[in-house]
Amino acid sequence: MRRESFPAGIGFLIALAWCLASAASAATQTIDNLNSGTPQTILMLGTSNYVEAGNNWFTGGSWITQTRSALVTEYGDLVNIVSRPDGGGDIRSGLTHVATDMQAVCPSTVVMGYAINDAATCFFDPLHPETLTNNLRTMVQTVFQYNPDAEVIFHNFMSPEDVTAQENPSGAFDSRTYRPYHEQVLDIYDDVAAEFGLLHINSYPQWEDLRVQNRATYLSYSWEGVHPNVQGNLNVTTPFFLQQIGFISTQPVGEKTSVPATPSNTGPAQAITADPDQWANGSDNLWAVCNVWDPNLGLSTLAAIGENAPAITTTVDGLDPSKTYQVYLRFIAYDGASILGGLSGNPLDLCAFSNSINTGYVPMPGFALLEHSLGTVSGSSSLSVDIAPHGPESYYAGLSYVEVPEPMTLLLLTLGALPLRRRH
Repeated sequence: MRRESFPAGIGFLIALAWCLASAASAATQTIDNLNSGTPQTILMLGTSNYVEAGNNWFTGGSWITQTRSALVTEYGDLVNIVSRPDGGGDIRSGLTHVATDMQAVCPSTVVMGYAINDAATCFFDPLHPETLTNNLRTMVQTVFQYNPDAEVIFHNFMSPEDVTAQENPSGAFDSRTYRPYHEQVLDIYDDVAAEFGLLHINSYPQWEDLRVQNRATYLSYSWEGVHPNVQGNLNVTTPFFLQQIGFISTQPVGEKTSVPATPSNTGPAQAITADPDQWANGSDNLWAVCNVWDPNLGLSTLAAIGENAPAITTTVDGLDPSKTYQVYLRFIAYDGASILGGLSGNPLDLCAFSNSINTGYVPMPGFALLEHSLGTVSGSSSLSVDIAPHGPESYYAGLSYVEVPEPMTLLLLTLGALPLRRRH
């Protein structure tokens, strides 16, 4: 199997910058259409690694959340991503509903990948690989039956691994033993992709390098050898996927400045109670200081629990008026919780799991620290963001911002990242 890889520890934003100067991947039809202002609906079909990260232990699909964040930040409402995963299923599971999905979603792009389960001993017959080949052909043909102009992309990732009970407190997993035909299955995906002229995005080589060369990091990215966690996808799966589809980010590159929300920078004062014992009081219609999160993360929030708390505003001073800054709202949520926020003077955006960046921090089981892009500000030494509660629970953690480089600066930063790439 031909392999090409980059160091697994490469940061997500640096990896996006690398995309700008990489000539290895021409833009896909999807990216070309977005660049021309044509809305794109992307249908995701796959295993539990296509289940988006939420309030359960399946985080393999967090690459979809991360991809949505990158594309929506760049293209806004032009992007619509819909996921129809089959947890525990293989290509045959996808065949049962692909026609229905095509009719219901009407996608312009279909991304599919079942190899991690197609390779499992309970699904794959090594003596009859034509079964998988024919099933893949049928999937592709069904997509084209409903939309002859659709772009179909195969996307597979992960190198499965056996994990011992000593390495995993939850017990041993025979994830690699259970999938002895993984590379053979990936080759079949390659063959069918070539037959139809499709792109097969396959970060198995990157994950395999990591598994063989840095087991400790591999296990920190996947505790049972099948599902990557948020950080694993952030550092390996997602940047490679975005690079391969030809995504070029014009968004900022660099370290974000974090501004925690406190009563001293957020007001009006009468909208907030500083009594931490009142954080769960959902009847006083006030925001309250909430300090129930893991203290090791240094997080506190302003909480509104199912109440009609007023809008509040956080102000940040000390900006350089000659520079442009990308601004993000930071909040803590479980899948289903949300908050409203916007740069002062603009409409408030709904900030939720589905349209925000998962930072990878878990302050409490079932919760995640998220960031939602609010847009850019320039020409002022300060910025203000308005926040309002939404849904059953809203936990506002503050803001972050980062300078947006001029295009030439961004290009130079990108070129500086090129030596990180290696071949073998």
